[in-house]
Amino acid sequence: MTGDLDEQTQPSNAEQKVEHARQGSAWQGLPAPDYPESAQVAPPDMPLAWPTRRATTCCRLDNRLPTTEENTMPYTTLLVHVDNSRHCAQRIRLAVRLAIAEGAHLIGSAMSGISRYAYGGGVNALQFAPAQMQALRSQASEALHEFERIAREEGLGTCETRFVDDDAQGALLLQARYCDLLILGQTDAQDTPSRVIAGTPEYLMLHCGRPVLMVPHAPSTALAGSAQHPLLAWNGSAEALRAITDALPLLQRAQQVTLAVVNSHAQPAAHGEQPGADLALYLARHGVNVEVLQHDTPPGQDVGAALLAMAAQRQCDLVVMGCYGHMRLREALLGGVTRTVLQEMTLPVLVSH
Repeated sequence: MTGDLDEQTQPSNAEQKVEHARQGSAWQGLPAPDYPESAQVAPPDMPLAWPTRRATTCCRLDNRLPTTEENTMPYTTLLVHVDNSRHCAQRIRLAVRLAIAEGAHLIGSAMSGISRYAYGGGVNALQFAPAQMQALRSQASEALHEFERIAREEGLGTCETRFVDDDAQGALLLQARYCDLLILGQTDAQDTPSRVIAGTPEYLMLHCGRPVLMVPHAPSTALAGSAQHPLLAWNGSAEALRAITDALPLLQRAQQVTLAVVNSHAQPAAHGEQPGADLALYLARHGVNVEVLQHDTPPGQDVGAALLAMAAQRQCDLVVMGCYGHMRLREALLGGVTRTVLQEMTLPVLVSH
C-alpha cells in the first residue's frame, strides 16, 4: 500500500500546556506533574498557530518519565489462535517473540471445529462420520505440534497447548477473557475455504472484552518482538482510549510512538483546546516517548487508508486503534475505518472495543 499525505508542518501551541505543567501551575485543577525539563515541542522557534486544512501538526515529548513497577503493567498471559491455515506459522512466530519480549506465558489454542461442521449445515452430530471427526482432530493436533516446534526453536521459556472440541468463536471467546492479549490472523480470502471461519476475528473483537492483535497474512518483518514505533489512531472516542491503554505495555517499551490525530476539526468537543496534547501528557507520565501528528484528510479520502499511509510513511511497525461495530443477527458489522484497516493492513494492528 502506498499513499502520499502531502504533509505541511505547522506550529503547535501544545508547548503552552507543557510549560504550564513544568512551572508548577495547577492545570485544570490538577497538581502540577514532575515533567521532564527537556521536553520540547517541534518546531520550537515558530509562532503559535492553529493547524490549517490538510495540515500535519507535530509536537514531540522527547524524554519519557522514569518507568517504575507501579506504572508498568506488562502482559503476563498471551493467547494465540493455532490452526492449519497457510499463514499460521507467521502468526505463531510473532506471538512467541512477543511473549519472549514481554516475559509472558503463551497459550497456543487449537479447535477441531466439529460443532461448526456438525450443526452449521443442519447435520445431526450422530450422522457426522467418526472418520471426519478424527480428521478434524488430527488437523488440530498437527497445528499444535507446529506451535510447539516454533516455541522451542525461538527459545520460549513458558507456554502451553490447548485443544478444544468446539468452534473457534466459542472456544477463543471463553479463553480470551482470562488472558491479557488475544492474537489472531487476518482473514485471507485466498486460503482454503474449509480453513476459514468467516467473521471469527470480527466476532471476537466485539465480544471477548480483551485487546486483539491482528497479524497480517502478507509477509512482514514488523513487530519482531516488542513494537519499536507504534502509530496510535486517536479520535477522542472511548474505543480509541481503550485500545491505547490496552497497548501501554507495548508503548512503554517502544523507542518512539506517533499519536495520529486525524480530522480533529470534525469533533472539536472530543479533543479539547489542542488535539492530542492531553493524551500525550498522559502517555508521557506512563513513560511513553510520544509525538503528536495532526492530519486532515481531503474530502472523499478514506480515513483507514490515510492511517495506513501514515504508518507506512513513518515506518511504523504497529497500529493501535479502537474497534467500532455491532452485531446484527449473527453478523458482525464493523465501522468503515476499522473494516478498511483490517482488510488492507500489511503490519500488525491492535484493536479494542
